[in-house]
Amino acid sequence: MIIKPLEEPIKIQKLEVLKKRLFPTHVKMKEIEKELAKNIAGYKGEKSLLYYLSFLPEEEYMILHDLRLTLDNRNYFQIDILILSQYFILILEVKNISGKITFDETFHQLIRQINDVEEVFPDPVLQVNHQKYQLIRYLKKNKIANIPIEAHVVMTNNSALLQNQNNCRKYLDTIMRSSELITKVEYYKQKYKAPIFTMKDLRKLAKSLLKDHTHSEYDVIHMFELDPNEICKGVFCTKCDCYPLQRKRGTWYCSVCSFSSKTAHLDALNDYKLLFGTTITNKQTRDFLQITSPSTTYKILTSMKLPQIGHGKSTSYNLLKRNI
Repeated sequence: MIIKPLEEPIKIQKLEVLKKRLFPTHVKMKEIEKELAKNIAGYKGEKSLLYYLSFLPEEEYMILHDLRLTLDNRNYFQIDILILSQYFILILEVKNISGKITFDETFHQLIRQINDVEEVFPDPVLQVNHQKYQLIRYLKKNKIANIPIEAHVVMTNNSALLQNQNNCRKYLDTIMRSSELITKVEYYKQKYKAPIFTMKDLRKLAKSLLKDHTHSEYDVIHMFELDPNEICKGVFCTKCDCYPLQRKRGTWYCSVCSFSSKTAHLDALNDYKLLFGTTITNKQTRDFLQITSPSTTYKILTSMKLPQIGHGKSTSYNLLKRNI
């Protein structure tokens, strides 16, 4: 049973908007594109595992995707996929990396070679073992019964060539391909034959984990040390991507492709929400949409039926309460 489904990470959405609203020649563009590509690859890797997860009996297993927990409201740990059963818990760290992959035990790193270029990544086995350690602490803190916890790194790219230096045991035991998932689950089902939880207890644990999940707020402006003034403002044309559109008599017009829309500002305000936060004032809206009239801006904001905070010139509007 899927308790927390897989969703496109908010970080991908924010990076896509950032890429769209920076000039292509910006000095940070390549860095942003690389980070975006990495996150999209990770998301695709998790999506590819849905096929194998679908073979697990719904009445026996509960699955949570992208779970982010904390022990002290300061330090967080994130688990790509958590599989709960009455007998054991399985943590999966998903890696979608192509090329020739070498696991280096000496320096605890993953080395990827592709097109004669080498790139170093953190050791995924250390990552997943740290998640296991944190989850053990979380369960202990919440006085949840001691249950066996297993942890694996799943390499989802079938074309990747995996190499294990010196046949290190910890890599052999922890790393697997996607196609091994069901076999591994069946192995643990046979290994741990005594149930620790009742199904009622398991549902209670899943509910507790879901309640304690915390969304991560990625400030991409701060992450790439950008000046907010570097962000391109205005309403983009959804047909040809040109900007800014001109607003006349309640309609947005594109001077390049003649596209027109009465609601094109909604996409722009969603961009603002992803880049700058969930609250916006009339002045900030005018500045971002490139509108000169406060009364026109007021009509736009009130027509969206957004919750208001404050009164008069200090009024701000909550963009989070509307799926724009």
